[in-house]
Amino acid sequence: MILGNIHFLHGNPADYYENQYQVVPKVGDMYLFPNYLLHTVYPFTDTEEERRSVSFNAIIDEPTASI
Repeated sequence: MILGNIHFLHGNPADYYENQYQVVPKVGDMYLFPNYLLHTVYPFTDTEEERRSVSFNAIIDEPTASI
């Protein structure tokens, strides 16, 4: 675990694929992911900087999704 990381989990562990992915966020990054993707965020304590999180629901229509 690295402080401030975002940890994504999908499915069950298996020998043939990785089901976990960790991201070390950088200033200016934005991450969008589906609501079913299990995730956790580790404490962000080593700095005076701030973290901003926004949660929202969006519907993407078929023409937009196929671009």
